[in-house]
Amino acid sequence: MFRKDINTVIPSKFHKKIGKINYSSQSSPSFKPKKLKPRRKVVFVNPEDDGCLYWWPAIVVPEIEYNLFKQSYDDSNNFKIPNENEILVCYFEDGSFSVINETDSLPFSLNTSPYTKYLADPNISQAFKNDKAVKLAKLYLETGEIPSTFLWLKDVPTEDKNEKYMEKNKVEDRKKKILNNTYPQKRKDKKEKELLKKVFRKYQKN
Repeated sequence: MFRKDINTVIPSKFHKKIGKINYSSQSSPSFKPKKLKPRRKVVFVNPEDDGCLYWWPAIVVPEIEYNLFKQSYDDSNNFKIPNENEILVCYFEDGSFSVINETDSLPFSLNTSPYTKYLADPNISQAFKNDKAVKLAKLYLETGEIPSTFLWLKDVPTEDKNEKYMEKNKVEDRKKKILNNTYPQKRKDKKEKELLKKVFRKYQKN
């Protein structure tokens, strides 16, 4: 009886949604952590110096940012557009840059070689972990924080800021839709029509 009473109250359009709920399952839904957006590519660059203990961490400048990069480093005469099979990199150590062959770079990943190889080498492990450029590259991969020496990125929103900006725009759009909603006006017009009908009926009776 109780169940029948509820069904008469709940609109039929909601019945299907309610029916899909698995009430027999006692386990709570699994939590899926939010995936971080992919950041700009970070690489190790071959220093071409046998005296260096490890390759240098650098960020790859995307092609769409070449013009902005050139404007930020307009005092330098060393800038050139990379050719095919070349990439423009900016070093975490001091913000200097160079154009290199792609074959002279390796991915900077915290879970793969050569990063793991450098950490496992007792001869260079301590120096590698304390290296300024390595710390900055790791921080960028983990948090998206951009070094102050990357001048061209000062006017480019970070991944996190850009995401917040997009979310803010979505909220503003929702507010506009609510404010511009025509339903309140339609309800008002309907009430006025009903009132006029009542007045007209009353007038006819008299």
